[in-house]
Amino acid sequence: MQAGKSGDYHAHEDREQVYYFIAGAGKMKLDGEIHDVRPGDTVHIPPKGKHQLINDGGDWIEHLLVTAEVK
Repeated sequence: MQAGKSGDYHAHEDREQVYYFIAGAGKMKLDGEIHDVRPGDTVHIPPKGKHQLINDGGDWIEHLLVTAEVK
C-alpha cells in the first residue's frame, strides 16, 4: 500500500483474513481500535470483524493477505 493511503473500513460476512507485514509500518483499525503494525507482525481478522489498513508513514507497506471462506 502506497504511503499516505488507506483502505476502506469494512467487514466480510463469510471470510476470515490474515495479514502478514513484510515492509513498512502503519496502522490497522480493528473493530474500532487502532493498532500499530510493522514488519513481522501478523493480524488475524475473523468473519464479521471490521478492519482497515492505514499507511500513515512515508514508505510503502508490503504485506501478504490470505483470505479463506468460512462455512
